Amino acid sequence: MEPDEILAVARTYFWLGCAFLPFLWLVNFVYLYPVSRRRKAELPPSVHTYLFLSLGGSIFWTIVIFTWLGLYLTNRTKWGALGDRLSINLPLGY
Repeated sequence: MEPDEILAVARTYFWLGCAFLPFLWLVNFVYLYPVSRRRKAELPPSVHTYLFLSLGGSIFWTIVIFTWLGLYLTNRTKWGALGDRLSINLPLGY
């Protein structure tokens, strides 16, 4: 890929990841980081910026999601009606 294409992919994945898709940020980093290390001299510095912002955002939102999951699973019954309203029950449809 050309350096401009790599920059376009990194920028696109970064902005799509801003739609609360931390997995896409992780894919951006894992996919493009080895390429950016091999071709560091010919790539613009903004590629590294997008990659490390993607990594940081992915780590941050993963921590937030798992923290919320832990809080919810341990306190749902204590929250009473609010905990029930936050639950999603899918009927089996027998």
